[in-house]
Amino acid sequence: MKRINIIRREIMKAKMFLMFVCLLTLSTVGCVGQQAFTKMARSGDTVTLALGGSPSHEINGHVNKNNMVVTITDSANNTYDVTLRYLLKLYPDPSSRYNYHATYDTSIVPPYLSREYIDPNQGEWVAVVDLTDPGTGTPLPLAQGAAKIHVMTPDLVDSRPYRNFPATDGNLANIPIEILPNTGSPHPFNNWYGDPIDLEPLPQMVISFDNSAITLPYPDNITKIGAIEFKLMYNMAYFNNNAYPPMILAYINEQRISVSYRLNAIEGYYKLMILPQNVGAGILANNAGVDYLKTKIKDIKVVVAWDPSFLNNSITAENYEQVFQISDYKVVDNNGLPLNDGSGNPLITLVKEPRID
Repeated sequence: MKRINIIRREIMKAKMFLMFVCLLTLSTVGCVGQQAFTKMARSGDTVTLALGGSPSHEINGHVNKNNMVVTITDSANNTYDVTLRYLLKLYPDPSSRYNYHATYDTSIVPPYLSREYIDPNQGEWVAVVDLTDPGTGTPLPLAQGAAKIHVMTPDLVDSRPYRNFPATDGNLANIPIEILPNTGSPHPFNNWYGDPIDLEPLPQMVISFDNSAITLPYPDNITKIGAIEFKLMYNMAYFNNNAYPPMILAYINEQRISVSYRLNAIEGYYKLMILPQNVGAGILANNAGVDYLKTKIKDIKVVVAWDPSFLNNSITAENYEQVFQISDYKVVDNNGLPLNDGSGNPLITLVKEPRID
């Protein structure tokens, strides 16, 4: 009971921190904003930056913190590196108006929340930076007045039109902020127990599915796909002999599928089955259309995440395919019968992608 109470307390504190971040971001709620939530700050203060949403600004569906550099140019034209403290991704409430219309509304009228323009459950990348020297932690010698924050990363762009919606809102290279007199100090984030860095994405491998090889005609674009099944084997030697196995979860931006799995901790594998929640509607064989009853193949993703602090050996972008292997992969119809292409291979291709900073 004591352990359960501790877990409950930590969950509540995590929610309190997210509430705090959301309050900071209240003035610029949205998935495409690229601006400072904090319009004014002193040298040494903590500043929160909206970097843009997914998929409107992301290049490959992920932002690597190690690839990001943040600087500031003050009113005297002096440029300094700033401390990139946290890189978080915020998501809308599943019951929000945005999620409702992005899921069920197929209209093409403002406020552009319909599925014609954007998919539901898209997140917003948020950077928390301190106006301090990254090496020493001391406040920067910033001149008072108008300044510009510059965010440099190969993983985000300023404008990336998505469907019919031109996602143009801001300039990562020039985010305005007013520098006030005197010196501040970084926010201690002492309103919860632990470090907010624990809210950053863990290293992970994303499993998705490619339908580009589908040539079979499906009437009305309705597929016969009823489920996707496979076995994910992992090298237990990396995971402290299963003391801390990898975690399996469905990707957050598609809530119309269910991922069921069973862990064999003795042999080191998961058996997974991906099912559409609305089995009668099935899964769209292509990615066209806006039928909210049907899941699209492009939206089916499974995340395999792990905590690098508890690994016996490092998992990298170079060796992850030796650590994780797929077997017994099959695509079946609603009757459980295999769906294969002309060569006897599953109708859609399973793709593994590392997201390891």
